[in-house]
Amino acid sequence: MRYVLLILFVIISLHYILSFSHEGYGRATSISHIKDTLKGGQSSSPTFSYANSTARANAAFVILARNGDINGISSSVKQMEDRFNKKFRYPYVFLNEEPFSDEFKSRITELTDATVEFGLIPHDDWFQPSSIDEKKATASREQMIKDQVIYGGSVPYRNMCRFNSGFFWRHPLLDKYKYYWRVEYVLRVVRLHAVVLTPD
Repeated sequence: MRYVLLILFVIISLHYILSFSHEGYGRATSISHIKDTLKGGQSSSPTFSYANSTARANAAFVILARNGDINGISSSVKQMEDRFNKKFRYPYVFLNEEPFSDEFKSRITELTDATVEFGLIPHDDWFQPSSIDEKKATASREQMIKDQVIYGGSVPYRNMCRFNSGFFWRHPLLDKYKYYWRVEYVLRVVRLHAVVLTPD
């Protein structure tokens, strides 16, 4: 009896994995498709093509990058295109505190048919304000280094966190979007963070 339950568990697990990973299998084994087949009729579910659909969210991928990040960012964009965005063609917005190089722009635009925009982050949105007591800030960073806090002494990391914690939505390139996905790259793994830009 134990082996029968084990085999049943394996079969059901494979069914669920295949249902989620293969769209055709999931459609063919759906309850509504099986009911329609038993009745002798065509499936009542409409066929939906993402490539021809205009029903998309008002959204974009936003990527903070530097010119030196081109190899990692190219890998992330390629993954996004291969696995998702070639169907939808959501636009990309790249932001940097320095102007993007022509090489960066060229390599990125070769990877996608989607719209790609490159923007400069305003100085006051990226760098800490002059009202910050730099002696206290330096002492705090030095203490974080002693405490082995990851990126504890990194001023650029602090600037990035500050920008991501709220200033991003002020950027004019994001004015036309209601939502965005922030794309990061970490050792060939893409992480997405979904954010609402304008509440309803």
